[in-house]
Amino acid sequence: MLKSVIKLLPFWALVLTLMLHAGSVLAQDPPAISSSLKITSSSDGAMEGVNLQRTNSYPGKSAQLTNKLLWKSPKYFVMNYEAAVTKGVDQTSPDYAEVGFSDPVIANGLLFFRLTRGVHQYNLFAIDQSNGVAVWRFESKAPLSAPSVAGDTLYLESTEGILYALDAKSGREKWRYSVRNEHWAVGASPAVVDGMIYFTGVSGNLNALDMQTRQPKWVFKAKGAVTAPTVTASTIYVGSEKGFIYALDKTSGEEQWNFKAKAKPNNPVIMDGSVYFRTEAGVLYALDAKTGQEKWNTKVGGRVQPVSPITSVTIGTSLAVHNNSIFFAGAENETDTLYAIDSSNGQQRWKFATNGPCRAPVVTDDMVYIGCVGKLFAVDAQNGTMKWGAEAKTESEGKTVKVVPSSPALNNGTLFYVTDEGFVYALQ
Repeated sequence: MLKSVIKLLPFWALVLTLMLHAGSVLAQDPPAISSSLKITSSSDGAMEGVNLQRTNSYPGKSAQLTNKLLWKSPKYFVMNYEAAVTKGVDQTSPDYAEVGFSDPVIANGLLFFRLTRGVHQYNLFAIDQSNGVAVWRFESKAPLSAPSVAGDTLYLESTEGILYALDAKSGREKWRYSVRNEHWAVGASPAVVDGMIYFTGVSGNLNALDMQTRQPKWVFKAKGAVTAPTVTASTIYVGSEKGFIYALDKTSGEEQWNFKAKAKPNNPVIMDGSVYFRTEAGVLYALDAKTGQEKWNTKVGGRVQPVSPITSVTIGTSLAVHNNSIFFAGAENETDTLYAIDSSNGQQRWKFATNGPCRAPVVTDDMVYIGCVGKLFAVDAQNGTMKWGAEAKTESEGKTVKVVPSSPALNNGTLFYVTDEGFVYALQ
């Protein structure tokens, strides 16, 4: 399954220079707290997982069934997969970077994604969605999470234990919040709603920060590193590396219930009164959102697998949930597959062979989009037939090499996605 991916390494190993076409933005001293802060701002619709329930679902139907190229950006970066693991200062212990990029987020006419090109090379990009031109770039000393945008502010976390608030239009730092002795996981993007910012830490804390006072309202201590938070009107759901799913009171942070799975879960997803998640062991669960009682579980799609050397691609945990169906990428018997599962009983509705490992799918009323090594697919959500596919390949030394596209972000009938060859694309 991985042979075609592993062949990428010699090509990328030749790459030594990051090509950036936008000026970097340096951290500024945090200004005084503004009394005009919009505490009603929400990241719903402009965050990892698309919405606060992390369903990876975009409202409405797909505008067209074509894949016409609207624009292709300049080349903004070149990945250096060989630099993912290097020797530390003493030349014995390795430094490690999860090389790759987040799926894009769209807000205020801009497209945002974080990038880790190699050790000590961490950026957040803002691209004009009308033409692909870079508007600004933010640099960090440590790996960054996927961004969340609420109003005119962008929020993201650093593994140094810093929550950044950036001006979404300019990229300039508005303020930062640091937690002493706290180090955070790269994948745990924050959620912003009702005047609060919810963010997680690798040591097992879920933090609720008041946007107006910038003071913690409550902290929940879980067992082990936690996933990104999923938020409903009254409850926050989060998973831990020890196998737990927690339901917490949104106002107080008090635990309402917990459920123990047999392996590490990914982000819980909420739809129609149920909590859905998939574990590293390849088991898909459905729980009652109010009580935590298990409705069903099914083992389908194989174990979760990282794809070397593309460490940003992990098969099988991120879900898209819409219209009583659960979609995810998996791999069984060395066959890479997009699955559609009935959310009421865990039974398979259909499966589609992707011929390569894939990132998380996104879904609309009628279509599932998924970025896989070598191709971006549009698949009919009802029956699993392919509507179209966009090639994700490049030429290197006279040979055609597969590249890795992100899953797309959708806006007004246009799809936007990033590839590890350093371009951003818009299809219409």
